[in-house]
Amino acid sequence: MKKWIYILFILPLGVWAQDKKKEEVEPPKIKLAEKQILRKGNDLFKQKRFVDAEVKYKKALKENPYYETAGYNLGNAVYEQKRYEEALPQYELVSKSSKDKETRKNSFHNIGNVMMKQKQYAPAIENYKKALLLDPSDDETRYNLALAQKLLKDQQQDNQNQDQNQDQNQ
Repeated sequence: MKKWIYILFILPLGVWAQDKKKEEVEPPKIKLAEKQILRKGNDLFKQKRFVDAEVKYKKALKENPYYETAGYNLGNAVYEQKRYEEALPQYELVSKSSKDKETRKNSFHNIGNVMMKQKQYAPAIENYKKALLLDPSDDETRYNLALAQKLLKDQQQDNQNQDQNQDQNQ
């Protein structure tokens, strides 16, 4: 009797659970053609031809939207063109979707850099901290974190001084 209960109820649950795992979609493998497009973009980036590199990275992403390296590099090409608002979503997407610890760390670091350019020091601090959680030995991120903390403190002090001056003038 116990065998029948096992066969009728427990076994189908195991089969159902395996089917659920199959439903999780694996991102497509990166093809050679996509890698070649990325390499061309990287060569252009090294030559400081950021607009041309951006085109190549977008082309690689069009071929494979799951190509994290192309997304990250696209963010870098756009950042180098000083289009920080456009670079930010690329970094955010990669920081959330990448399984590679180094890529995620670099994305958080670069989100911090974008926030610094926009003088948004508190979010910069949070992202530098996330990067350091992934790689505590990253000296550049540690330096940027300390700088962001100092700039936030200075900004808060300036705001406080302005408030006091306004109060005195009234």
